[in-house]
Amino acid sequence: MTATYVQPPIIKASEVPDEWGFNILIYGHPGAGKTVLAASAQDSPYGRDVLFLDCEAGTRSISDREDIDVISITAWEQMGQTYDWLVSPDTNHSYKTIVIDTLTALQELKLAEIMAVSKNETPTFDEWNKLNSATNRMFRSFKDLATDKGYNVIFVCWETEEKNEQTGAVLTRPALTPAAARYIMGSVDIIGHLGYNSKEERVLRLQGTASLSAKAREPSSRKVLEPQYINPSMVTILDAQKGA
Repeated sequence: MTATYVQPPIIKASEVPDEWGFNILIYGHPGAGKTVLAASAQDSPYGRDVLFLDCEAGTRSISDREDIDVISITAWEQMGQTYDWLVSPDTNHSYKTIVIDTLTALQELKLAEIMAVSKNETPTFDEWNKLNSATNRMFRSFKDLATDKGYNVIFVCWETEEKNEQTGAVLTRPALTPAAARYIMGSVDIIGHLGYNSKEERVLRLQGTASLSAKAREPSSRKVLEPQYINPSMVTILDAQKGA
């Protein structure tokens, strides 16, 4: 019996649509200014209007902004409900940017729900897998809003240090379970670490090193983002990406 093959449609890489929204993971230690940086998307014509999904009651730092909407997330199921509301054809809104603040707190919320069901004192292997699967599915759904709907999606996360027990090297990366961190860091287009330099200036680093996770996925012939931004604003970054 001869197998019948149907050739899938093939296009050139240069023909892949590149009009989708901006997606970035911003991470750093608590107090670095991640929420304020994400909120500055409201000040860009490419970013407004902004909707915050507040997973850790951390929007006090932007409580002076009457031009930004916030949904308080206190249960995991609210993420799915919010997603469905955002993509529903019956929903009328003007949001261009969705901020999830923070992925770290959201994953902790899901873990607490899993442990409440199992009543185990510590998570089992299967429970860690459930947590990672749920986190990755949620992340993919919201990230796909960039390609499917053209939204900008900003994921905010805390930082953690991971030590290589063989070499002793320490890597600063987003504070998520290792499996979720690998998946999310591999999927998102831009990873920015927000911290401070020796002059106590805020610095958003978009270029990774042996000790720091960061990246900016761009065509080599059309790089528009700088390796780092001093006292960064999403206005500058969105203007560079979308304006180009």
